[in-house]
Amino acid sequence: MTQPLQIDPGTRFFGAWTVISPAQKRHNRAVICRCDCGRQHAVVLASLVSGKSTRCRHCKGYRDNVGDLTHRKWGNILVKAKERNLEVCLTMEEVWDLFLAQQGRCALTGIPLKMDPENKRSTRGDTASLDQIDSTKGYIPGNVQWVHMGVNLMKNKFQQDYFVDMCRKVVSLQETRNGFLR
Repeated sequence: MTQPLQIDPGTRFFGAWTVISPAQKRHNRAVICRCDCGRQHAVVLASLVSGKSTRCRHCKGYRDNVGDLTHRKWGNILVKAKERNLEVCLTMEEVWDLFLAQQGRCALTGIPLKMDPENKRSTRGDTASLDQIDSTKGYIPGNVQWVHMGVNLMKNKFQQDYFVDMCRKVVSLQETRNGFLR
């Protein structure tokens, strides 16, 4: 009968894992590891030794990030563009550079934007959304801008000029009704 593989705590492996202790419920086939990001997980020993497991699931999803733009968020943009049969002629780097050129602010409202690293939909005002200025064209140079997700949901497939004009009409009517004429 072969002895189970034993690994000393503190031993470092191929990627970001550091062995902390044996896992209690895995019959000596796994160890508790800490990833460089601080997360701890039970990892099968064979995966560590073979190099199959090199970091936690959280870190795996972010290996190709550009700034705060995650590979997952970029992938979702590409998938949605493909579903709508839209051309994409921009790289992650170009889109991130645009975010920086906009100083991390919504192009239509000036609201500060934040990339959501988990790519969860949020209405708290902290999710940046890549918008097509002309919704009939793809994600091509000169036709994209970063906006607040709520603005992008409202704008939907409208042309930007039409959307802005409708917003002005809403504001004008509300000011008239509430007695706030300029």
